[in-house]
Amino acid sequence: MDWYQGGSPWHQNHLVGNRSNGVWAIDVVQSGRYRFELRWFPRESPRAIGAIGATVRVGSISATQTMSVEDSRAVIELDLVRGEFDMSTDFQLPAMDDDTRSWGAYYVYVDYLGQSR
Repeated sequence: MDWYQGGSPWHQNHLVGNRSNGVWAIDVVQSGRYRFELRWFPRESPRAIGAIGATVRVGSISATQTMSVEDSRAVIELDLVRGEFDMSTDFQLPAMDDDTRSWGAYYVYVDYLGQSR
């Protein structure tokens, strides 16, 4: 599904040099632990993101992963309860970059891991 708030990277040309962010409406159908794989490019094109960190937020729950600028993905796990939520993501730029904005993952792959620990 596309972002319903924020930017709109609807065209593949938006993957090159365009940094925007948005919000997804999601439905968590089963409480438990979920793995989020955040990418700027799809799995078929494992290019470096250039970020030093990534965050995923589902409702009021969030977690952050430290990254290397060479990484093509960030993997974050969250314990979620059943319900409808907004989900957003952020990639953080290195401090030396003149552009201080963060931007969202254009591709997010989600797997249910089972009941929370």
